[in-house]
Amino acid sequence: MRPDGFELWETQEAVEACRIALGVTEEQERRWRWEGLLLRAEQVSNRYSGSFVFYEPGYCAQMEAAAALYRIKHRAAYVGRQLWLQGFRVDEVYWLPWLKRSATTFDLLAPRIAPFLDRDDMPVVGLAKGKLHGPIGSRVEARVSGDARTALLWVMLDVAAGRFDGFEHHVYVASKHKRPLKADDRPLDHNAVLSAMDIAAADNEVIGGKRLNFDKEIERTLKEISKAFVSGSMCELLENHLVIEEARDDALNGLRIGVALYDAMSWIYGPRAFDARLIAWIAKKLPDAFLPMAILGIARLRRTRPDALLSSADIAALAVRAEEMKDASLAIKQLRDTDPRFREVFAGRRLRAALTDPAIYAALLRDISRIVGGPDFTRPQIAFSDFRREENLFPRKLKVA
Repeated sequence: MRPDGFELWETQEAVEACRIALGVTEEQERRWRWEGLLLRAEQVSNRYSGSFVFYEPGYCAQMEAAAALYRIKHRAAYVGRQLWLQGFRVDEVYWLPWLKRSATTFDLLAPRIAPFLDRDDMPVVGLAKGKLHGPIGSRVEARVSGDARTALLWVMLDVAAGRFDGFEHHVYVASKHKRPLKADDRPLDHNAVLSAMDIAAADNEVIGGKRLNFDKEIERTLKEISKAFVSGSMCELLENHLVIEEARDDALNGLRIGVALYDAMSWIYGPRAFDARLIAWIAKKLPDAFLPMAILGIARLRRTRPDALLSSADIAALAVRAEEMKDASLAIKQLRDTDPRFREVFAGRRLRAALTDPAIYAALLRDISRIVGGPDFTRPQIAFSDFRREENLFPRKLKVA
């Protein structure tokens, strides 16, 4: 019989069996626990039957994850950070200094940005002519150049300085034709941001007859982030580990949504499907410069502008929903690729039309039923209807994650 308070803890026998199955030695397990990569073990005495060792709930799962990560890279620092990013509890030495470097850098630089922008010699223009560094910078550099890069840099610095209040509709001219802006033109800085984020074609996507209009949210999103950035120190956020862990989960779930959308729709809409190409690339590469600031930025928004974001539970649910939709999409793709009867029915051009027009969608479902000889063939219908509800993935609240 287990002592009170240890009902959910894992037994020594269960952990031993797990360790052996994973090929982890006793010495390795002890070292990993001593290094803070595994959960606690506690020895409990019993006056009648001696003492027992119990392990915190989730111990075996964490040991399995650690063993898998060590096979990728045999460094405790790498394993510890990846375990934390996967949601496991590890010693703070593996993640806190990593976040603190970004927080300290931001706190030092942010107060100096506004005076820099106000200088008479327009230093931003010269700065924009330089090379953009890092894996994200190189991708942005390929899409934004000339006046657009200067405009992009202005926006980025305005946001970081806490003074972004909207795109400059009254300043920029349409650079391609050198003409004054019309009312329905996007200003240069707006276009530069959309190009840098690889969502310049966002307003062309239609689901269920509704335009997704990602680009319309950009200005409001940047305003919220800008206000949050000047509402306190980033370093002070690190004092509340629970807030940081929730922000971590929000950031990673946001990336899950982006990857799932891209994987679900790229075979239908092409490589720029739903303009999720950049976020999918970030999620798969995870440049070190991106995640710390994403986590800190979300934590800051949670503290200062809590209504600007969906709840963590809602974001997690959307990630699950997006991945279910991806699975349904890839099942349809496999059916198209393996069964000649569905090759034309599930052709990309027809799916795109069906996602746009309810009448074409209904005709598609009738064709599916005809092919299988009746109305009982429901799986493709159910899977395809997941796309029809795609707008449910984009609630009206701000979606920073």
